[in-house]
Amino acid sequence: MSVDKVYQVLIQLNTRELQQLSRENKLKVVKNASKDNLIVNLLYPGMNLSGFDKMSLRGGGLAEASIPWATLPEPALKEMLENLSRADIDSLRSTSKEFNNRFKKMARKGNMFFEDLIKAAPRTIDIRDYTSKFSSPYIFNIAWSPDGKYIASAQSAYVVDEEEYEEEAADVELSIKIWNVNTGQQHGNTLTLAYGFGYPYVAWNSNGDYLAGADEDNVDEADINDVEGIVIWNAQTLETVGQPLRGYIQGPYDLAWHPKNKSILASIHDNIRFWNVDSGEQIGSIETGGRGVHITWHPDGTRLASGDGNGIRIWDTNTFEQIGNIIPNRTLALNWSPNGYFLASIDSAPGGNAIIKIWKPDSQTLIKFIRMPNRRNTIGCLAWHPDNRRLVSGDVWGNIIMWDTETGEEIETLHEPVFDYSEDYSGQRISVDDLAWSPQPISTTSNKRLLAAAMFGEIKLWAR
Repeated sequence: MSVDKVYQVLIQLNTRELQQLSRENKLKVVKNASKDNLIVNLLYPGMNLSGFDKMSLRGGGLAEASIPWATLPEPALKEMLENLSRADIDSLRSTSKEFNNRFKKMARKGNMFFEDLIKAAPRTIDIRDYTSKFSSPYIFNIAWSPDGKYIASAQSAYVVDEEEYEEEAADVELSIKIWNVNTGQQHGNTLTLAYGFGYPYVAWNSNGDYLAGADEDNVDEADINDVEGIVIWNAQTLETVGQPLRGYIQGPYDLAWHPKNKSILASIHDNIRFWNVDSGEQIGSIETGGRGVHITWHPDGTRLASGDGNGIRIWDTNTFEQIGNIIPNRTLALNWSPNGYFLASIDSAPGGNAIIKIWKPDSQTLIKFIRMPNRRNTIGCLAWHPDNRRLVSGDVWGNIIMWDTETGEEIETLHEPVFDYSEDYSGQRISVDDLAWSPQPISTTSNKRLLAAAMFGEIKLWAR
């Protein structure tokens, strides 16, 4: 008799009858074992899943175990997967071909549980071009188009063979590329920012007309080939708009478009500058007194928050006056919630540990404090989910963690540390350098958004 036919017989029995049948067959019966686990134990003696937990996968248990994935009854398979995080399931799919085939087969049969997991699994946009004269790129920054169809990435890449390249060029290209989210293919030509060492940035304006790009290092005192200033491109034609916006001895650490006015751009280095990109003129500035590392607009555009070694400050964007002051430790990143009620910051605490803090800027009070457990202490980026109730963090170890902003508890680990042993990286850890949520839901029937993560030469996408 086939496994399926035996399963059809066993499923008719109740839990007590299955326990009795197990004892008659001299099988160990674990207290409080579920009906499905009892059935699996009868079908596959010795493969006891009742003690299974997600740690067995992380330790290699499930990936290496001789589990008959092809014939495992569907309810038992579903129960096992319900005990795993999405990251664990993705890991198992990548390590077991048999499991992955069964998984996809269940999704094709129309099983909604498996279909949802398939849709929620991360997709990857691989931006590496192995035919290029450049090495695999390192992505520093990403930005969504307002319609959610494209992602712009700012990256650097070493010239592989400098002798075949221009003699006066430096050995690193800083560039911006645009990617079609559905196809994973590059859209249009590569936009070159500079040749030389630096940190490139990219930002998309509120209606999708303009892209802004800049190189953090030596904007106005650049090499002869360097593009000076903040460059504005027409996002449709990918042609430059006007002259570069100049004003810094070194390039800005961050760029941020006004959330309502498509023509207003803010940048920060030792001070904050406001630009009208239509006229190409600077329309205001704020002396921060510190070396700013991040700026974020309030959603209504009336305020701007800046973070630096002196803490977080709130500025009125009409008068350019300071209207609020929050003093944490050195601020590494800053993000205003979509509803404008809260600010999330990453602060460098004594000992080098990074801490997530959630502030209520109107009253300048700290309302939530999230300290990283174990080695999750080097967070570099944050992104609020559009529902305002979840926050995602990324760190240099490769952890991507979703947090409940009300309780401060971890909801889900989307990605765990990975080390790249390819020729380009030789065992280097894959850090998370930027995170961004899609501005639009993934479909008209779903409220889920796509989370994009910049991770070396890839952009990974999760639906949540």
